[in-house]
Amino acid sequence: MILLLFGYLTIHQLEYEIHKGESIEVPVPPRITRLIPREKGLKRFVFGYYPYWNGDWYTRFRYDLLNHIAYFCVDLHPDGSLGEIPNPSILKSLTDLAHRNGVGVSITAVNFSQSEIDRFLASAQARSRAIHNLKTMVETLALDGVNIDLEFPSASVRDYLVTFMKDLTDTIHALSPLNIVTIATPAVDWWGSFDYHRLSSVTDGLFIMAYDYYWSGSSHAGPVAPLRSSSLWGPYSDSWTVNDYLNKGADPNRLLLGVPYYGYRWPTETGGLKARTTGSGVARIYATLADSAEKYGKRWEDRSKTVWYRKYTNQWYQAWFDDSLSLSLKYQLVIDSLLFGAGIWALGYDRSRTELWGAIETAFGRNRRDARFVDFAIPDTMAVGETALIWIKVENTGNLIWPDSGSTNPYRIGAGSIGNGNPHDNQFPWFDFQYGGYSNHLLDQRAYLGDSVFPDSTHTLTFKIEAPRIEGRYWFEARMVCDGVGWFGPPLSHQIVVVRVAVAEGKGGSKRREGPIYYDILGRKVTRIVRSGIYFEKKGKLRKIVVIR
Repeated sequence: MILLLFGYLTIHQLEYEIHKGESIEVPVPPRITRLIPREKGLKRFVFGYYPYWNGDWYTRFRYDLLNHIAYFCVDLHPDGSLGEIPNPSILKSLTDLAHRNGVGVSITAVNFSQSEIDRFLASAQARSRAIHNLKTMVETLALDGVNIDLEFPSASVRDYLVTFMKDLTDTIHALSPLNIVTIATPAVDWWGSFDYHRLSSVTDGLFIMAYDYYWSGSSHAGPVAPLRSSSLWGPYSDSWTVNDYLNKGADPNRLLLGVPYYGYRWPTETGGLKARTTGSGVARIYATLADSAEKYGKRWEDRSKTVWYRKYTNQWYQAWFDDSLSLSLKYQLVIDSLLFGAGIWALGYDRSRTELWGAIETAFGRNRRDARFVDFAIPDTMAVGETALIWIKVENTGNLIWPDSGSTNPYRIGAGSIGNGNPHDNQFPWFDFQYGGYSNHLLDQRAYLGDSVFPDSTHTLTFKIEAPRIEGRYWFEARMVCDGVGWFGPPLSHQIVVVRVAVAEGKGGSKRREGPIYYDILGRKVTRIVRSGIYFEKKGKLRKIVVIR
């Protein structure tokens, strides 16, 4: 991978230029609620940018999975003055809603001109003016901090940048001990402009822009944020970047690994890996890319641990991005590297999709969802096409309540490909649900719980299954699922032998079908009267069935 140093625009600057001047109005609260600190129950700090052009998607956030939001952005001029806040109604409404949910809000001050940045940082007067103006903005708008995004200063002002960030941090901290000051820093410090060690010691956090390894102007299509380095994709990756910061003395307790909720779609010469591009890539938000990947076929690239898709319409196109699985691996890197947390560019880019919130919750949530199947009554053997009433008892072994109806993300017992390798996985349709459910196809079936299930309690439900029409050994498989979030707990896997119906001679030599012949544990033939799970009743006595011939 080669990043061109001249003409390169980060996603922050690229989208800043594209959306410049866009105006959106939202209702403004009569007053902004002050931040109410709240225990989040998160193992890591979760920080995200919210661009001013993103409308009112902040009303749909999982605020229980966020610690801090940076409103992007206000211009920082070379003389230390600030531009007008774009779409101020969004900032005010966002701040009020975030505060009511225990989430802090910063303002992001930006400049994307190296010459202007150098001039600003080299001037003590300009730095002092900027600090005063940012302090006033924080006080006036009831904000909780400042984020600085200067892309990119030259090495000659490296020390001035540290001085500016220290003075700014001291000033903003003096307003409130809850306030934070952060700075966006690069995946690769090409010019040696950032003193990671000192910056991490004088601020509350370095937001590492660990993306754009392949960018809009790349000569080849490739992963926006590869997890690992490889001979195919090059030496630079998220892991390389984290190691670079740590090797240069950065405090891991001040590092936020930035992850992309976006990707690029390039026109390419071929549909193969690392195809040459025939034009500039176009940035697309996650929701758009995820929808397209479902249409054209999402592909996993194992060296980069990211996803992509390709399509052909008069020429080849490739799109590369991160999904919930690839992001979960990046969050594990945060945990393994003992970093302060993760950051997102940009919140709201998942629109109404929920799986990226699920990745955060799974990685960083102290709250734990878990389950085990305590008992069940499922036949060991069935006749072809036969139906059976089964019951399953499941225990909530986590520490979260499982809501059923009325919840945005209800808990169900679901059928899915658990992965034991058997070609007949999940070949049993479900129906006649005790508390309701659905069966769209064999790998998309849900049995509703009918009620909330509390931690350390069990719940039993019944439904019917139907045997396949061909003899053989088949698997009934089920697992707990929080719809819209993910599967959890170990699966229930039970093998069922499906046999043909016996054929006997009738009167006059004609053939007639009989039901299957059942035997009890003593080998005695049993006539079935009432079926109850894997037991059969004869003359008021339940007998365990062990074989059918």
